[in-house]
Amino acid sequence: DNDDAGRKHGQQVARSLQGLATSVKVVALPGLPPKGDVSDWLDDGHTIDELMGIVAAMAEWEPKDAADGADGRRIVIGTDEPRVIDEAVEVLASLDNVFQRGGCLAQVIDSADAPRGIARPKESPHIAPMRPVRIRERLAEGAMWVRINSQGEPERCHPADWIVKAVDARGQWPKIRRLEAVVQCPVLRADGSVLQTPGYDPTTGIVFMPQCDFPIIPEKPSKADAVAARDALLEVVEDFPFAADHHLAAWVASVLTPLARYSIFGPSPLFLYDANVRGCGKSLLTDSASITTVGREMARMSLPRDDDELRKRITSLAMAGEPLILIDNIAGTFGSPSLDAALTSVSWSDRILGQTAMAAGIPMYATWYATGNNVILAADTARRVCHVRLESPEEMPEERTGFHHPDLLAWVRHERPRLAAAAVTLLAAYCAAGRPDMKLKPWGSFEGWSDLVRQAVVWAGMADPGESRRELASVADREAVALRQLLESWHELDPHGQGVTLADVIRELADRPNDYEAVRAALFELAPPRDGKTLNPRSIGMKFHHLRRRVIAGLFLDSRTTRLGAMWTVGGGEKCGTNRTSGTISTPYAHAYTRTHAQERGPTGNSPVSAPSPATCSHATVDEQDTFDGFVNLVCHDCGSPLGCREKGVSV
Repeated sequence: DNDDAGRKHGQQVARSLQGLATSVKVVALPGLPPKGDVSDWLDDGHTIDELMGIVAAMAEWEPKDAADGADGRRIVIGTDEPRVIDEAVEVLASLDNVFQRGGCLAQVIDSADAPRGIARPKESPHIAPMRPVRIRERLAEGAMWVRINSQGEPERCHPADWIVKAVDARGQWPKIRRLEAVVQCPVLRADGSVLQTPGYDPTTGIVFMPQCDFPIIPEKPSKADAVAARDALLEVVEDFPFAADHHLAAWVASVLTPLARYSIFGPSPLFLYDANVRGCGKSLLTDSASITTVGREMARMSLPRDDDELRKRITSLAMAGEPLILIDNIAGTFGSPSLDAALTSVSWSDRILGQTAMAAGIPMYATWYATGNNVILAADTARRVCHVRLESPEEMPEERTGFHHPDLLAWVRHERPRLAAAAVTLLAAYCAAGRPDMKLKPWGSFEGWSDLVRQAVVWAGMADPGESRRELASVADREAVALRQLLESWHELDPHGQGVTLADVIRELADRPNDYEAVRAALFELAPPRDGKTLNPRSIGMKFHHLRRRVIAGLFLDSRTTRLGAMWTVGGGEKCGTNRTSGTISTPYAHAYTRTHAQERGPTGNSPVSAPSPATCSHATVDEQDTFDGFVNLVCHDCGSPLGCREKGVSV
């Protein structure tokens, strides 16, 4: 092949044949186009006889140095192992396509089999670890290895296994380039500039392998450039029935995020493409975003039931440097501990599948997507999701006609260079404008993403994508809905706010099957019984401890330990407040006391006060519970009954 890789390969083959073949010649055919080969040469009208004439005229091939490698490098294997290993690392550092990533040596390959349970196009470039056999092959390619025989003479040999193992085990290689990702279109750097030169970028550690020619993006695009870029992207989705403007803005954010991902310190949210009915176009929408950014459909997988299986898949995808990951056709409640961890991580560590070795500190640059109809989210996942909602008024939306682009994906593929450049232009223009603050509400855990992508979308004249998250949490977080129902109806079981045990709750619900419908429904949702009929106090207790002091509409569950067990109450609203000193939530009785008596104090705030009317009980042991404003609550140690309050330091 008429390129650098082809010429290097020719030299490598010639070296391997030296001393074996009777004659070795390396022929460079005249008139070859770039990357052309002998087949192209013959197709252009040249003949076999002409080829043999060129071969006959060529001189015998001779290496640069009979004892050296292609670049004149020779390594003598000796007992001074650190020197040998250092020289071996230098050999690898001098070769193309050798990188380090996540504590492993890595390479970029054009295609690879997808991990189990994941579907992705094979023609896409991926990052793969260099296994020992591959390390040995590259070491042999980069230098001539010599050992001293019993007669004291040097003789050629293969790189020894102990050398390969030692190189692989080092874990860090200062002279070998770090690899963060492989991209196939221009992306934004952290300083607001655009990476648009093919090859390895030492500033970011990214390899840019373009599939086509992209328009040159200006160094400092203007606001007008950003608006034009926005309109170009909106043409892709003009026929989709977005539920609201902020859902459309969320789709634009889902296109910008993969191109801004390498300039953000911190994670990015998952983009949930949700619809009210099948056939709205969720898959078409995700494919449009994917083709625009990476030129192909994104890697797809279903959500496994086993969280350990999901963790293994995440590890495989992180090691491969997969830029986009789609969890397709969600059924049931969406969420898992491993997914939640991946969505808020900037690096990932786990055991390599099929090996005992650990991959540590793998960069997590993937942008996550999911699709489903009327998806229900687990509580911990809901806050990690940006919602793209489609709502069709039609019973069978897949039968619609009259689209602006009837074959949308074919059009997107054709227009991909322009669309990808538009997305990066919008981001670069926002950075060139000084990244103006659009006064958006914070989005915890995703501050870096919000400060760039979310702000850029709003700056370009669109709605706030963050509004979709708040709307989604209010309707799709089934746990939050059930907890709110429980908190607002708890007074039916505990009208005086003194607290009840879960055993008493279960007994009361069983004795009065026609009452407490709201409480009963909430408990069945929060802690579903295994048999579908009988509530389990232990399961409810575990769920309550998980939800303890989670505030919903100003209310929250709280508990105190007594001789009878945990007494559960609902605080908030008019019954509780926030400790102005520590920021922690106080007990219900504390706020009722301090708020009332703060009104009774004089201007100095030190007027003597009398405690509210305490409950009575026949027990003798009293516990103290700190409040704010210098007071403590008194409660019975055995039954938990409130026994009034007193000022700190004042005896009862």
